[in-house]
Amino acid sequence: MPSFTQLEYALALDRERHFGQAAKACHVSQPSLSTLILKLEGELGFSLFDRSKKPILPTEEGEAFLREAREIMKRVESLGSLKSEEGPKGTYRLGIIPTMAPSLIPKIVLYISKHLPLVQFQILEMKTTDIVRALGRDEIDGGILATPLKEPGIFENPLFYEPFLLFTSTDSPLKNKTFLKEEDLKGNQIWLVGEGHCFRGQVLQICSNQADQVYSNIQLESSGMATVLELVKATKGATLIPYLNTLGMPEEGLSSFAKPWPAREVSLVTSRPRYKTRIHEAIMAAITESIPSAIQSLKAKDVHVIGLSKT
Repeated sequence: MPSFTQLEYALALDRERHFGQAAKACHVSQPSLSTLILKLEGELGFSLFDRSKKPILPTEEGEAFLREAREIMKRVESLGSLKSEEGPKGTYRLGIIPTMAPSLIPKIVLYISKHLPLVQFQILEMKTTDIVRALGRDEIDGGILATPLKEPGIFENPLFYEPFLLFTSTDSPLKNKTFLKEEDLKGNQIWLVGEGHCFRGQVLQICSNQADQVYSNIQLESSGMATVLELVKATKGATLIPYLNTLGMPEEGLSSFAKPWPAREVSLVTSRPRYKTRIHEAIMAAITESIPSAIQSLKAKDVHVIGLSKT
């Protein structure tokens, strides 16, 4: 029968796809990890990994075995987070998309450091597609991103609606315009975050895919709003920015849309709704209690939720 250590090493190798990196993650030498996995394969009677190329990949039999191993290790880990007088224990891995990280991570960290001192948190900035994939593989426990996703096996816990504002350069014809309409962006030059980020797709939907690039020979591949904002200030054009990212910014150059405001729905998503529920609830409380009351009070009728582009 495989030992828990063998399962841990095999799952680490599956995640890292590299013997040296897997050994480092498990805090053991590479020969020790390799020997134990070879012994496990000998006991099973089949190879877990195809080592013929780099990165190594699980074999067909290995995929099935590793899937069961993840389930077993999850159940073992859950024993350490059973309800007790001391509160939740164990680890919690949280993915969050880059356009939400600067405004929400500080709120989460302050809350959990006070209310969940026995939980070891790992917070990772990830794209939406990477969060969904990591949840499916049990590599993270939860994610904060824009919804609805409409992904099988993903459970969404909506937290709030976040409107979008327009930030313009000093010479933009849209500068400080009162009550923008989405059609006002047609033909204007818009800076966008890089490909693969859901916020980019949402902006393009608001612009009806009719906004022009600021410079036709420059394509930006930034994942953060800070770079985009500095480009608007230093060059020309405009960009859309989520409300929480505008807190602390001067009002100069910011314009609001007319109701219903274009907005994104922000949710905590999981793949196991009954697992680590007390930690899920604490994260949701940390966010909902710390966001501005103007955001807390928004209802669905106040906003036009921009869905996620599948392209």
